[in-house]
Amino acid sequence: GIGRGDVVDFVEKKSLADKMLEEWVRVHLLPWPILSPPAVPPPEITLGTVLATTVSPTTNLPADRILLQDQFLHKSLLLIVDATPTTLVACILNRPTEGKFQLQLPKSGKPLQRRVPFCGNIPVQDLWLHHRTIDLGGVVLGTSRVGILSTDQVTDRLGTDDAKLSDFLLVRGVVQFEREELANMVSKGEMMCLTPGEQLSKLWPRVWALTDEKSPTVSDGTEIWWLATQCVGDDDSTEMTFSAPATSDLADDALQEWLTHFTQNKSKDENKSK
Repeated sequence: GIGRGDVVDFVEKKSLADKMLEEWVRVHLLPWPILSPPAVPPPEITLGTVLATTVSPTTNLPADRILLQDQFLHKSLLLIVDATPTTLVACILNRPTEGKFQLQLPKSGKPLQRRVPFCGNIPVQDLWLHHRTIDLGGVVLGTSRVGILSTDQVTDRLGTDDAKLSDFLLVRGVVQFEREELANMVSKGEMMCLTPGEQLSKLWPRVWALTDEKSPTVSDGTEIWWLATQCVGDDDSTEMTFSAPATSDLADDALQEWLTHFTQNKSKDENKSK
């Protein structure tokens, strides 16, 4: 007969695909649990809001969309770059890839290079983010202290001694959410809004450094994500207390699988900018 040890071995040996199929069945075929409304309404999400995806402390899983469809959103840092009454558009800030882009300036010798970040699965025309809003200008996104510029504006600034390519983060893709969807994620603990201010601003240089073309390895972005999750609460506090966000081994494995296929082993110097 089948002993307990055999059952344990079977459960432990289930593949990632088997576990994901179980979650698909849970979401699509089983009755949905009845959830109580949140005791506190979620914070308003506007242009420039910064969020981090998290694992629900109730289910120990991320949002169903993240687990089963958009695994790249697990442990991601998001910046809202467009907001309407019904939809929210965000770019992912912590998903560098192996690929690099080149930018040739009229007066420069060798082309300038940086890693191409994966910012979302909906392609957009090149946008450039920076965190030197006083020096470099552009449209400042809400309270994030992040500015946005066009390629022409970036080229102009790089033509002076006031800016370096490392000041900018290239955005070529975004992610779209329905407002109600994102609000539900926040209410269920599957997403958190980060507190704007000094703590978050001090994190920006480390986020931008993820696309350093000289880095020997491509970061998975999770260390930055963890630091970002600490940027909650009172920004005026002199002491920073650290807390460990809830984790999900299944979601971690799914993210790693996605990273292996889509951010690593890309041909170098691809996606050149003209």
